Amino acid sequence: MLDASNIMFASPDSDKPDGRILLSAFEVYEKLGYTVEAIMTSWAYRRFQREKHPGLSALKKLEKSDKLQPVPYDDDKHLLDLMVQDKSWLVTHDKFDDRTVDGVTKERQRTLFPGLPWDEIDKYTRGTEKRKDGSIISHKHWSVRGTTFYDPEMPKAPKRLFQTTFGEINDTIEDLDRTLIKIDALLESHQDDELPDKKKLKNRLAHMQHQALELKSQIPADRIDENSLPKHTVVELKVIAKEMGITGRSNKKKDQLIQMIKDHINPSPEKIKADAEKRRAEEIRSAKIRASSPKAKPPSKTKSSSRKRKLATTRGPPKKSSQKPKPKSKTETYATIVIDDLKNLSQISRPRTKKTLQARIEELRKAKWKKPKPQGGLWERNWNWRIINWLNQKEIISINDDESIRYHL
Repeated sequence: MLDASNIMFASPDSDKPDGRILLSAFEVYEKLGYTVEAIMTSWAYRRFQREKHPGLSALKKLEKSDKLQPVPYDDDKHLLDLMVQDKSWLVTHDKFDDRTVDGVTKERQRTLFPGLPWDEIDKYTRGTEKRKDGSIISHKHWSVRGTTFYDPEMPKAPKRLFQTTFGEINDTIEDLDRTLIKIDALLESHQDDELPDKKKLKNRLAHMQHQALELKSQIPADRIDENSLPKHTVVELKVIAKEMGITGRSNKKKDQLIQMIKDHINPSPEKIKADAEKRRAEEIRSAKIRASSPKAKPPSKTKSSSRKRKLATTRGPPKKSSQKPKPKSKTETYATIVIDDLKNLSQISRPRTKKTLQARIEELRKAKWKKPKPQGGLWERNWNWRIINWLNQKEIISINDDESIRYHL
């Protein structure tokens, strides 16, 4: 996770932001094998556009590629939340501590949100270090020279444990997109008299980037390559199963683990039904436990409470409330299947837009549950919209104005 504004203002040679520095940071970390995303406020992004700072074209293309996310709220808090949620590194020189200007102290994230895991945040922040006395020092790890970003001691990303069906294709398209953005930034650094056809070149690059992104949108949703599973050791297969949330893996042999993973990726209708019945039984069991648990001690006797009890005895015993849990709706049942499927996908492989998520749900519908009747009712005609709307309401996903998707799994 990159603190976009913080990085773009990091040049020692200028007090103005430069989008080419952010592009250079993307290049550094993506070459190390990381999936990289940057966050900045919407008003800062609009100001950057209005004042036409260097690297504006690169910034626009990063935003178009869904690598840069302008947000209409506290970008620092959003970065911290995403960092903790996705267990990712955070690149910033910001210490998130209170600031005092002209005797007035402005409380910031460390004071405003004490519940955040600050020890973990400090451990995985590139740019700041925590001293033994608890103080935080800044301007560590990474630096900027000109428009080039450096972080020479950053370790490589952990090796991808399992192969995916279209992983190599998607990685290559990402490389192509990054190269096109870099060429555009290089063109921008030259004056018009040096490149008479600069405008035509930039238009052609914009078209090529659009084609690259369109190509990526046509690639089916990535999944684990089942044929690669036998290449892994038992220990690696157990790690894969653990990441998928598969239980009962500890004493299994290699063939059993492979079959468990395959069943999890492509569950049979019988398994889906059995899992639904298991969840239903668990809900009923939990409801019975809640119903039989001891109730809170009643308050001390008072004249008014004594009078209420006397009145209650004349009216007969109160009716017992039913503890039977509310059954799941059709939308929730199918949405659960969609959630399980999305959890099996890597972050970079998940659908990035509302349109591609609808296409993914369409694939699941054909594979996982019965096809709607040709003359079905309103639910059958709008099933994908209802599922996406349910996911959005439950804050499992959030849909931006440009219909891009953010996951909160």
